[in-house]
Amino acid sequence: MVRCPTPIYQTSTFEVTDNDEQLRTTGSDHFYTRYGNPTNTVAEKTVAALEGVDAALTFSSGMGAITTTTHGAAEERRPCLWRSAIFTAA
Repeated sequence: MVRCPTPIYQTSTFEVTDNDEQLRTTGSDHFYTRYGNPTNTVAEKTVAALEGVDAALTFSSGMGAITTTTHGAAEERRPCLWRSAIFTAA
């Protein structure tokens, strides 16, 4: 049996006629990439399984990941130590 790889949805919006078609097409309630993308969901679940954690997040940029991390730590009032350069261009 050959397993088909997860398709890559290179789009920002998904056109469907109703909620039932949405669930059949994407297997989720994702309808706009900022709220989730089927390709990202599979990647996040795979990373979470590999790391042995409940969930994982993917970001479109390193700065997006850094911003989310720092805002999350600040909202929880957790102390953090950062290097002077936590993100540099390669």
